[in-house]
Amino acid sequence: MHASNAIEQLSFRPSAIFLTGDLTETGRPEEYAHLAEILSKITTPYFLLPGNHNDREVLRDYFGEYEYIQRCENFIRYTVDLGEIFLVVIDTSSPGFSAGVLCPERLSWLHQTLSDNVHRNVVVAMQHPRFKTFIHRMDAIGLNTGCEKFVEIIKKFPNVERIICGHLHRSIDVRIGTTVACTAPSPAYQVELNLDDEGPSAWLMEPACFKVHAWRNGKDLVTHIAYIVEFDGPHSFG
Repeated sequence: MHASNAIEQLSFRPSAIFLTGDLTETGRPEEYAHLAEILSKITTPYFLLPGNHNDREVLRDYFGEYEYIQRCENFIRYTVDLGEIFLVVIDTSSPGFSAGVLCPERLSWLHQTLSDNVHRNVVVAMQHPRFKTFIHRMDAIGLNTGCEKFVEIIKKFPNVERIICGHLHRSIDVRIGTTVACTAPSPAYQVELNLDDEGPSAWLMEPACFKVHAWRNGKDLVTHIAYIVEFDGPHSFG
């Protein structure tokens, strides 16, 4: 089952779908063509962000109708008003490198955007997480530039409800300031949970899944994991 099918089969309709990077494996044009075909079957609005496996310019070629992707000449950055939630999206990818970057220009944009929206419930979205996961090989290619300044900025804005990231191919959560930062599991393969400092870079076929972030009537943002496999059920407890 594709993630697109699993999303369409949810018992509720999401307000939006956000893809936190690694949209393809190698960034080749045929991979983006395949991605576009899959996403064409989704009726929910979706938003894209490149990761270290992606080619930013090829992404723009295949999804050129989306103004938010074309808006900036270099890295991608944009905001999405989802009603009670305000999504702030910043591109941490750096062409030719696996590790993430938040340069002064990106950090300045983030700070200004958060300053302009202090009365909104904000979710910041990025690919590379700004925290150590203790999965040694993945931490080596995490957010290696601008990470401390990023934390300083986030700590100034208690209205940031969540920082959502990709890159790790596992569900991981940690506190940053007054908020929670988390990584999304993968709809493909997962990274091995190996906390050995000398552990190899490895992946395995644990169940594919994605995260659902739910916000209702001004209550706290609640996060669930939804699996992309077919199970028996649901069965009534009655």
